[in-house]
Formats: sequence, structure tokens, C-alpha cells
Amino acid sequence: METLNAEQVKEAKYLYENQALRDLSLEEPDAILFWDGEEQALITKNADDFDNAYEKPMDFFMKKVNQDYKGDLNEFAKSLGYGLGKASFSMGDFLADWNDLNQDSLKELIIDYFDGEELGDIYDD
Repeated sequence: METLNAEQVKEAKYLYENQALRDLSLEEPDAILFWDGEEQALITKNADDFDNAYEKPMDFFMKKVNQDYKGDLNEFAKSLGYGLGKASFSMGDFLADWNDLNQDSLKELIIDYFDGEELGDIYDD
């Protein structure tokens, strides 16, 4: 049996993951594929079946605050455009807005701020 080189393994993994995402798009078209820094991530009910996936948008944001911002809500708010200058929204606005968000609003934040897209739109054949 022939051994695959590193590039072939990478290509095989890409093809497998792409097919898995295509299959997921049929089952859950509103799952969101987005960028978390340099890595792609997912919001899906099937989060346990994928690497770097979250069941709910809030799970992603909690990880983001705790790991990337070391629990610093001020820094997290700044990353979303709050508290950056005279014309920006205040931290109070951030807290008020955050309190009013629901799962759909959080999904929209991910789409807007993390270059996300629903799988149903990506794999619309």
C-alpha cells in the first residue's frame, strides 16, 4: 500500500471535511461557517462531530471572552466596535445591547464580525 505524503494527506482531509460540510448543509442549512482568526469554525447542533465547532453562538462568544480576551469584557467590546472614540458606542451601550441579544442576534453578530455564512447559502446547488 502506498503511503501518502503530507500534501496528499492535507488534500484528502480537505475533501473529507468539504463533503462533511456539504452533507451538514442538507441536514442543517442554517448552520454557520465562519472565521475565528486563522481557523474556520462552525455553529451547529452537531458540534461534537466537528473540530472547532460550537452548539450555540453564546458558546463561541464565551470561549472568545475567556480564552482570547482572558475574561476582559472591555477588550471584547472594543473588538466589536464599542468604546473606541467619541463617535463610538459606550461600554454601557455594549452591556445594554448584549442583554437584549437572542440566539438569532448572536448568529448575526458572527456573520457580520467573523465573516460567517450559513451552509445552506454556501452549498446552494
